Amino acid sequence: MWGRPVPETISPIDSLLQVLHGKEGVERGYLLIELFDEIIGQDVDSGFVIAREMLALAEAHGSDSLEGCGNHSMAEGYYYKGDYNQAKIHQRKSIQIFLATGDTLHLARAYNAMGVLYDVTDNVDSALTMYSEALELHKFQKDSYGKSTVLGNIAYVYQKRKNYEMSLPYYQKVLAIDRKSKRTKETSVALSNIGFLHYQLDNLDSALYYHMQAFDLRKDSQNDLFIARSLNNIGLLYKKKGDLKQAKTYLTDALQKKRNYGNAREIALTLKNLGALYMDLEDFTMARDNLEEAQQILDTLERTDISTNNLKYLAEAYAGLGNYKKAYETEVRHQYLQDSLDVSENDQHLNEVLAELNSVQQQRELDSLLHRDELNNQRLEAASRRNEMFVIFIGVLALLAVGIIVLI
Repeated sequence: MWGRPVPETISPIDSLLQVLHGKEGVERGYLLIELFDEIIGQDVDSGFVIAREMLALAEAHGSDSLEGCGNHSMAEGYYYKGDYNQAKIHQRKSIQIFLATGDTLHLARAYNAMGVLYDVTDNVDSALTMYSEALELHKFQKDSYGKSTVLGNIAYVYQKRKNYEMSLPYYQKVLAIDRKSKRTKETSVALSNIGFLHYQLDNLDSALYYHMQAFDLRKDSQNDLFIARSLNNIGLLYKKKGDLKQAKTYLTDALQKKRNYGNAREIALTLKNLGALYMDLEDFTMARDNLEEAQQILDTLERTDISTNNLKYLAEAYAGLGNYKKAYETEVRHQYLQDSLDVSENDQHLNEVLAELNSVQQQRELDSLLHRDELNNQRLEAASRRNEMFVIFIGVLALLAVGIIVLI
């Protein structure tokens, strides 16, 4: 029996490329914005090509809005490249354009993006200022998703700096918004983040409660990575609570899910966690096997930040097996990587400070624009209040007139 032909699945990128074919001018430019959003996380270089075409079309057709979006996209590309100074330059341009054109939708997104850039360069006060501007616009627009995103970024500012008590109420607000909006994936992320904070604050029962809730939302999904992360988190919690049997069960299940998903970094992280657990169980052979596999992956990925911790456990595993030569060699490598990591972090911080100094003048110009925008908003609010009073006055006169007619 013949059935209808089953259409092949077309990716969002392929679909947009088909639509783009033959399009010109500003219409093509706005389609490029959608294409950029789909492609930037996968292919940064192609993202830059798209962003530059946006800017070229904006200049050719005199479109301020497209120019703002092009600069916003360029900023995101430089963010992915790690060039935060260039990213800030383009993001400031986008903010200036969106302020001038009154495009509050894109302005909110640009403020949020600038907040992220200030956060990664440790300018906390400026990051929080940008997030505050974005949050007010999202509230005005009744954009729950945008509001949730910005609140999550504010929470992360404090979490990143280990101020967990300040971070917690913001994540609670995120959770409330996402639950109300019935966004299951985002709700599970908020639950997991709250669980992490309680873990760091040694509120282990509360941490387990939130991580279990996150797992309950994820377990029936097809997303092996999200399920595995919940299993990993619960395993680490049981380990910290001293229930090593339960910890082993959850971490082993997490590893299997991550192997199914195929993300090498995620596999290495859980192998490391399992290795550390076997050290607590004094099963040095299993500890060594898991930690060696993790290290092989980490060496391929060149993940020095994770390797330092893994090598520390691996040296202890070799020592537990009596292989002191291997333990010494591994410990030497651990110390070398740790020292290199410290120097690298110091150099990065210095470069970020210098970049920040170079952009002070640009920030002053932006602050001036923000102040002018604030004054304009105040004038609009005052005009709105005058209009409201006028409407009320007319309404009273109308009521009086009706009363007079009735009396007559």
